[in-house]
Amino acid sequence: LREEWNQIGLVPQADKEDLYMSYNTVVRSFYDYIKINRDLRDLDYKRNLEAKLRLCEQAEDLLKESDIVVAFRKLQELHSLWKEIGPETPENREEIWERFASATSKINALHHKFFEDIKEQNEKILAKKTELCEKVEAILKEEYTTLQAWRTATDKVKELQKEWNELGYLPNRVVGKTRERFQSICSQIFEGFRTLDRAMRQEGKDNLQKLQDLCAQAEAMRESTDWSATTKAMIGLQKQWQAIGYAPRKRRDEIWEKFRAAMDYFFSHRDEAQSSRNKEENVNL
Repeated sequence: LREEWNQIGLVPQADKEDLYMSYNTVVRSFYDYIKINRDLRDLDYKRNLEAKLRLCEQAEDLLKESDIVVAFRKLQELHSLWKEIGPETPENREEIWERFASATSKINALHHKFFEDIKEQNEKILAKKTELCEKVEAILKEEYTTLQAWRTATDKVKELQKEWNELGYLPNRVVGKTRERFQSICSQIFEGFRTLDRAMRQEGKDNLQKLQDLCAQAEAMRESTDWSATTKAMIGLQKQWQAIGYAPRKRRDEIWEKFRAAMDYFFSHRDEAQSSRNKEENVNL
């Protein structure tokens, strides 16, 4: 514009002075504006530098945070704030970034190590839980024919379940299949116990009925004086009693007392009768 002004020719003398003053006024205004803009820019640089210095201090303070996950999350927030702040003075730009990046690198390293440690710990716990699976599988392979044997097996499984829980929590993605394996085997053992228990309860119920029937027969014959035939019958009832399997002990004992009382009553009367007969025979002799 200045070159173009100089190339333009003469103007009327009366307008020359005013025109020149007007031109110089706007030129000075332009250079004044440039200076003000530069001052504002420098002020902005200063404010941005101060803001970024505060972010550096906050990032460095995060190294003291006991919870590295919390520190890492807060660091991401600081990075978002950093991006929103404008530029700082060129001579400070590299230095301030290196300081912020250094704190970031240290926090990232601690964050990475934290999860590596968790991964290693999880692998150790998983190995121990796999061993528990093998122990439960060994229990399942054993043969159990009595309720007591099954009960002992289930007690062992409960102890292994307690150990499993005491080993601590593992994410589902880590322990999912192993937990399913462990639970499946435990369920099979408990179901085996329940199946035998139900069968024995029913057997016990049936056997109690058989014992009650024998007891009723013994009580029905207790007054008999057909000593020979009744003795054989009573001995037969005793043999049948002995052949009957499991029955709940308390009820079995109750029925046994009645059964034995009927037996004792009959045999005591038989012995008395036999003794009296022997005495009479001796007198006759």
